Amino acid sequence: MGKVFVPEVQQLDEDEAKRIGEIVPLVPSSNRLGLEPDRLKYLMANGLSIFSSGDFLLLDGRNIHCAVAASILAVQRNSLDLLLWDKSVGSYVTRPLTLLDVPKTKNIISSIRAFVVNDLHDSEDQLSMRAITLTKGHDPNFMNPEAIKANMIEILANSHSQDYLVTSGSKIHNVVASCIMARMHGRVNYLLWHAKTNKYEFRCATFGPADLRKI
Repeated sequence: MGKVFVPEVQQLDEDEAKRIGEIVPLVPSSNRLGLEPDRLKYLMANGLSIFSSGDFLLLDGRNIHCAVAASILAVQRNSLDLLLWDKSVGSYVTRPLTLLDVPKTKNIISSIRAFVVNDLHDSEDQLSMRAITLTKGHDPNFMNPEAIKANMIEILANSHSQDYLVTSGSKIHNVVASCIMARMHGRVNYLLWHAKTNKYEFRCATFGPADLRKI
């Protein structure tokens, strides 16, 4: 049995998860770092340092928590196994995400754009730059990370390190988009919606090998 790493315990079915492996929470559910992805990275990287083949990343917690945890692994590994909750069977199912086909970063920086993960609940009118949507509405591929990745790569292949990623939609969509950008550029410029200020907040998290070695 492998270990089951959980970015943030919120809706975890502990009994079902224990059937798969030993549960390893990465941050406490009471943490207040939802708008601080780079600080989340430091908290999570220590726990993920023991992640190995046969282990799983269970997508529980806020979008940014899942995205940061997956991105840490994405810059160090060519594939990872995700655990997603399948309502139809009432249990977790394994879904692989391979990363060898993620393209290299572009050296030429054009105009800065905001890549919106999903347009279902976004507020594009709050953005001060050109917005490009990665997925629209209820994506039928929401249980298939490989299909999500293939569609996103077509769009993100032309991204550069100064572009932004607007988190929105499901955990799996945010995880895949963040993994692609982290692996391509070694960093992700997140735009995170802040309910109290009613606007997007810019936060950058760096995922390069040198950054992770510092931890």
